[in-house]
Amino acid sequence: FGEAIARQRYVSKDSRSTLVVLEGSNPKCSNKEIFYPLSDWLNEQLYEVFDASEFEVGLTSWSEQMRATANGAVKDASSAHIFTLPIAWAILFGTVGPTAAFVIFTMP
Repeated sequence: FGEAIARQRYVSKDSRSTLVVLEGSNPKCSNKEIFYPLSDWLNEQLYEVFDASEFEVGLTSWSEQMRATANGAVKDASSAHIFTLPIAWAILFGTVGPTAAFVIFTMP
């Protein structure tokens, strides 16, 4: 009886994908102390249990998206983008002159 309900809620109609929902008992738990280690451990377990050539396995949540955003921001800041903006401003300054100084004040 319980399997039928779970299959109806969390398994696709063609039985090719499933969804697992984990909810903590403490909604205000720290991501760095509790959720991130748990999600890392779950990812490792999923890749051990399921063959990557047969299954596509993923784990996501709001917290995972925030962690990926923070890691991506650090990666972007340390990449070539930090050099291209000043070069672009120099080209703009060479093209339009001192008016390009307004770009520095209007850019966030």
